Amino acid sequence: VYKRQALYGAFPSTRFRDAGSTDAVGGTLLGDDGGNGGAPIALPSAFGVYSMSPRLKLGAGVNVPFGLSTDYGDAWIGRYHATKSEIEAINISAVAAWRVSRCWTLGGGLDVQRLEASIGNAIDFGSIGAGMLLPGFVPQGADGSVRVAGDDWSLGFNVGLLFEPRAGTRFGLHYRSRVSHDLEGDADFTVPPAAAPLLAGGAFVDTPARVGISMPDSLSFSAYHEPHPCWAVLADVTWTNWSLLDQVPIEYENPAQPQTVLDFGWHDTWRVSVGVTWRATPRWTLRGGLAYDPSPIPRSTRTPRIPGNDRTWFTCGAEFRVHSRLTADLSYAYIAVDDGPSDQTVPARGRVRGHNESSVHLVGLQLTLDL
Repeated sequence: VYKRQALYGAFPSTRFRDAGSTDAVGGTLLGDDGGNGGAPIALPSAFGVYSMSPRLKLGAGVNVPFGLSTDYGDAWIGRYHATKSEIEAINISAVAAWRVSRCWTLGGGLDVQRLEASIGNAIDFGSIGAGMLLPGFVPQGADGSVRVAGDDWSLGFNVGLLFEPRAGTRFGLHYRSRVSHDLEGDADFTVPPAAAPLLAGGAFVDTPARVGISMPDSLSFSAYHEPHPCWAVLADVTWTNWSLLDQVPIEYENPAQPQTVLDFGWHDTWRVSVGVTWRATPRWTLRGGLAYDPSPIPRSTRTPRIPGNDRTWFTCGAEFRVHSRLTADLSYAYIAVDDGPSDQTVPARGRVRGHNESSVHLVGLQLTLDL
């Protein structure tokens, strides 16, 4: 029996720099810069492998393949486009691997995935009322808010192929399927007393809501080679089908509430990485790596809610063999994110124009026990 437990902490930083954001009628948006909109995230994982025979292995695991959280507060300049956003996917896997021959191994299994998401933004009831020519309404003069949250369980699968032409040299191919979710939850509205006349049409009241969204499938090719007993080099190329995220409508049970369309318009990406390991002593192994991870988000649909841009990963780590059956790993990654310019105009929300300066620190601790 082989067990691995790990806990990673992600500490993102993202700061919005305004470049002339305006309200729905072209006036200057009021508010602060939102400070650091990045929120720390814990990313736990656990894996176990049981050997049924020298050629058949069974495994199970729990991990967090997707996680994001941003929170700029309710008073920042872009509040009508986003305030707090959270998404987290928890994946539970059951897999098996069969060594077909000395060189070939096949594997695969099922994934049970829970997706939980919530998004929030302020509502400029002042601009809505002014657009309807109602007396007493002025842009930014009657702020309310909405928060939509939902969750869902769904199924996917993964398959893999390993080719080992000789000891110390391996090539792997792995496919993880897309997972389609139908999130169900609620939309909670907060309406200030001054905006009460806008409730006459039946909109802006709490209501059940749903959204259909798919987490993308991916295909990875990896290679491992030991040119020396103490050294190994690694490489990986991963394609991710981010173009699944195009336009995602949020539908409300209240017929008077128009649907909200999240315009992603993302495109597929190719991530590449290289790494090296050095077995410094029988107890210590050191690792380092570099990765380039292009963003799927085009400039035309980038918003501070998801301010991603092209990323470069710098990683390092150390493994210490406590004794023959227990090892401990400590890892660190710094993710340098290119500045993410955004410029979006939405009726009744105005124009948010500026760029995000972002980076991420990742720290991980892993324990591996061979029973």
